Amino acid sequence: MPRSVCCVFRVCHVLLLIVLCAVQAPLAPVPPPPPPPDAPPPDDDDVDDAAAHDSRVVFWLRKLARAGDILDVYDNHIGPKGAVALAEVLQLANNTSVTALLLDFNNIGPEGTVALAEMLASNITITEVALGDNNFGPRGAVALGSMLKRNSTLTKLSIDDNNIRDEGAIALAEGLTQNSTLTYLFIGENNIGHEGAMALAEVYQRSTTLSIFIAGISQPAADIFYGCGRTTVSFLCVFRVCHVLLPNAVSCCVGGGR
Repeated sequence: MPRSVCCVFRVCHVLLLIVLCAVQAPLAPVPPPPPPPDAPPPDDDDVDDAAAHDSRVVFWLRKLARAGDILDVYDNHIGPKGAVALAEVLQLANNTSVTALLLDFNNIGPEGTVALAEMLASNITITEVALGDNNFGPRGAVALGSMLKRNSTLTKLSIDDNNIRDEGAIALAEGLTQNSTLTYLFIGENNIGHEGAMALAEVYQRSTTLSIFIAGISQPAADIFYGCGRTTVSFLCVFRVCHVLLPNAVSCCVGGGR
C-alpha cells in the first residue's frame, strides 16, 4: 500500500478515535449565567437564615448608595423578605437622599408591606411611594392606614390592585382623618365594596387638598365624590404609566371626571 494512502488511513483513524471519545465522555454541566449585578437576592422561602438576610441588607445598602432621589425597583420580584430588608436599611441607615420608592409588581405581600409601613411612619424624607400589584390585601392596607396617622411627610401613595377590600379601605380612611400631608391617593381597582367606598368618599368630601383616584365603586359613593365639584375621581387606565412618580402622565390616563 502506498505510503500516502497509509498516512491518510492513520489520520482518519485518529480523528475517529477523537470523535468517539468526545461522544462517550460526559458533557460538563453548563453553569448558570451569573445574575445581573443590580439584581436583588432571590426571595426563597427555603432560605431564611442570617446569611441570606445579610445579603439582602448588603444589596439594599449598595442600591441606596447610588439611587439618587428615586429608588426604582419596579418589577424585580424582591418578595416579602426583600421588602423587610429594605425597610430595615431605610430605618437604620438614616438615608436622607431617597425621596421616592417605586416598588410596584414585587409581590411583597402583607409581611413586606407591614415592614415598609412601620418604616414610613417615622420617615421624614420619603414623599412618594408606589406599591401597586403587591398582593398585600387588607392586612397591608391596615398597616398603611396606621402609618398615615403618624407620617407627616408622604404626599403621594399608589396602592392599586392589591385587593384591600372594605376592611383595607376603611382603615385607610381612618388614617386619612388624622393626616394632613397626603395629597394624592391612587387606589384603582381593589375590590372595594359600598362600605369601604363610602368611608373614603366621606374623607374626600371633608378635605380640600386630597385627591383620590379610584375605580369600581358603588354609585352612591361616586355621587359623593363627584358632588364635591373636583374632577379628581375617575377610572385609572390599566397601562402602568399611571404611577405617582410620573405625575405628568396622570392627566393623560385619567378621564371622565365632571
